[in-house]
Amino acid sequence: MQRQGGAVTFEEVLDQAIALLQRRGRLTYRTLKRQFQLDDAALEDLTVELITGQRLALNEGGEVLVWSGDPGPPPVPAGLPAQTMSLNVPLNQLPGRVQEIPRKTPLVLHCQSGYRSAIAASLLERHGITTCADLVGGFAAWEASQLAVVGAEAGTA
Repeated sequence: MQRQGGAVTFEEVLDQAIALLQRRGRLTYRTLKRQFQLDDAALEDLTVELITGQRLALNEGGEVLVWSGDPGPPPVPAGLPAQTMSLNVPLNQLPGRVQEIPRKTPLVLHCQSGYRSAIAASLLERHGITTCADLVGGFAAWEASQLAVVGAEAGTA
């Protein structure tokens, strides 16, 4: 880990890796190693910090890191019915906030791509919450399919 004029600190590499992973959504360990010129020990330290220390990434098959951090508040769909209850719980906070999730109310879990909501559904099922469904493909698939959104007034689309 070198930069022009001196060594790069671990914290600088960590900040850059977080920004890259958040922007791309997923990165191979090989990409991290090459991008930041990491040896095996430094790569291990970085991945442990991202997965365990910061809880911003998930390990996929020992080869890929997948962003699981908060992407920021999700967009609120236009015309969301007023009686709809919404609870924004980022995936990295869900294990500590399971007690906030209603156990008997039907739930639809969603995110932008559907990846994080699928993980959330699995986690909730392991905690005995079985009334949830995952919006497969997330908001991106919903919008791409040009599906209707019910307006604020019942019956409008």
